[in-house]
Amino acid sequence: MLSIAERETFLDYRSIWNDPLNATLKRLRVNPFCLVPKDVVQIIDVQPKRETKPTQVVNTFTIAIGDAALRLKLLDANGRPLIQKTCRVLSGRFGPPTDLKSLRTATPTPVTDATGLFEVDIARDATDAKIEVLADDDTTVEFDVRVRIGFLPPVNSLAGQRARLNQLGIYAGFAASDTDQLHWAIEEFEHLHGLPLKGRSDNAIFFNKLGHIHGDLLASESLTLPLVATEAET
Repeated sequence: MLSIAERETFLDYRSIWNDPLNATLKRLRVNPFCLVPKDVVQIIDVQPKRETKPTQVVNTFTIAIGDAALRLKLLDANGRPLIQKTCRVLSGRFGPPTDLKSLRTATPTPVTDATGLFEVDIARDATDAKIEVLADDDTTVEFDVRVRIGFLPPVNSLAGQRARLNQLGIYAGFAASDTDQLHWAIEEFEHLHGLPLKGRSDNAIFFNKLGHIHGDLLASESLTLPLVATEAET
């Protein structure tokens, strides 16, 4: 939704998302950053604002622009948070993983908290980020990861469930054909979080819990059936 607002010259994506014309889409997706191909977003007309000010004096105008932030939690292979880790974050729009010319380094350099979480401001039109986790000397790169921004499908879709389980360290496969691996991963997640073992993608109790643990659904938010078909699965 941020990229749509940027393209359509809206200062804040919520002007589009909260418009009554998009109420049905908002109810279906809940999270404005988890849309799918063929979703229809109604774009309202930008309303000009006029101010009357005296001439021959300096008049100051301040514009409030909606911010964009990248919020990540870093865990080790055993699910333990990586605490007090300095992270160098480069973000922007680029294609191949080796194309880093257009990336900008975020400042100040974020440091993970006691839960492994950090948050950093990024450009509103950023589609990719590279996170370099630094060693204790704050200079040597211990490891790095690349993150696509704005490409996460809803949690009530097979692709969305697969992506979130993989990001949580539970291998769920990468292709739409990896159905058995996805079901095994769902069962592992259900076991870890005390849910009845069903191993089914169309279980709203499972996929809402997954959204809450992953962090893209607030505790008060939930999604419903039927499952959403993404472009890769149609």
